[in-house]
Amino acid sequence: MATVIFIKESRQNPSAMRAVINYCQQEYKTFDSRSKRQLVSGINCDGANSFREFMATKKVYGKTDGIFFYQYAQSFSPTEKLTPEQAHEISMEFAERAWPGQEILVATHCDANHLHSHFVINSVSFESGKKTPPVALYSQTVKSAQRRDLPRSRALRSHAIRERRPQDFQP
Repeated sequence: MATVIFIKESRQNPSAMRAVINYCQQEYKTFDSRSKRQLVSGINCDGANSFREFMATKKVYGKTDGIFFYQYAQSFSPTEKLTPEQAHEISMEFAERAWPGQEILVATHCDANHLHSHFVINSVSFESGKKTPPVALYSQTVKSAQRRDLPRSRALRSHAIRERRPQDFQP
């Protein structure tokens, strides 16, 4: 089972964005001992240089204030028989479908008892230079959440992973 959550970041400046990216990319969290590789990738950017690329996009379009980034996490149930590489592949596929045309850092953490991936998304589109409001990325309203379930459901189904719905959670 997998679920995606929005992680609200109250600090929005270059330092806060760098701190979140650095946290997500920590080697001991993202190193897959099985494949002997770091599970850090980028969509429409180089994952390892995502901070520099996000900032370059902002500077090109003169959008160096306000909201800098959005962060989401996709968690997989420990009962799923996934390798860290499979979780990373599913997360990459989901991110490409959920946030087309955005620069996205995808970092899969293997250090916990459950695999999970972080998505850090540049608030400025590298294609148009427009700031993408959070509601356009992943709204917490029911209507938009249902619309966003589609790419997640497709990505999970293609790997035979069951997604977690709100009713799956118990208090």
